[in-house]
Amino acid sequence: MVAVGAVATAVVINSGDSASTKATVGAPAPRTLTSAPRTTTPPNASSPGTSRTPQLPPETVTTVTTPSSAPAQTPSAAPPTTAAPPPIALNPRTVVYTVTGTKQLLDLVNIVYTDARGYPQTEFNVSLPWSKVIVPNPGVQTQSVLATSIYGRLNCSILNAEGQTVVASANNTIMATCTR
Repeated sequence: MVAVGAVATAVVINSGDSASTKATVGAPAPRTLTSAPRTTTPPNASSPGTSRTPQLPPETVTTVTTPSSAPAQTPSAAPPTTAAPPPIALNPRTVVYTVTGTKQLLDLVNIVYTDARGYPQTEFNVSLPWSKVIVPNPGVQTQSVLATSIYGRLNCSILNAEGQTVVASANNTIMATCTR
C-alpha cells in the first residue's frame, strides 16, 4: 500500500499541464567575445565618408610601496593612568522611586508616582524591577509611588540624592505604597 502511495505521489509531482517544460540546468556554455580593432584617422587625413574616433590618452599606473619593516613600538610597562572622572553631582532634591517584586505570566503591573511638578503620573504594564529618577520642582513636597499587580508580589522604596532610603515597603503584596 505504501508503494502505491509513493508511486501516485511521484506521478502527481512529475506530471503537469501540457504547457510545462522541463530542462536540465547546468553551467552556461563559455562565450567568446571579440571586438573590432579601433581605427583612427590621422588628423590631416579627413576624407568624406570617414569618421574620426578620438583616441584616449595612455593609461597612468601609480605604484605605492610601503616599507617592509615598520619601526617596532616598544610596549610600555603600564598604560598611562588617567584620573577617574569626578562623581556626578546630583541635585540635592533628586528622588529615586523603585518598585521590585515578581510579575507573573499575564500579570499587569501598573505604577502611579508623583512627578517633578507634584502631579500623579501612571505607567501601565511595566517590567520589574522598575525605577524612576525625578527632581521635584521647588515647593513640591509630596513624594509617592504606588504599584499594583493582579498576581505578583510587590515592594517599593523612595531614595534621596545620597542613595539613602527615605521610605520603603517590603510587604510582598499585590499593592505596594511608599509616600513621604
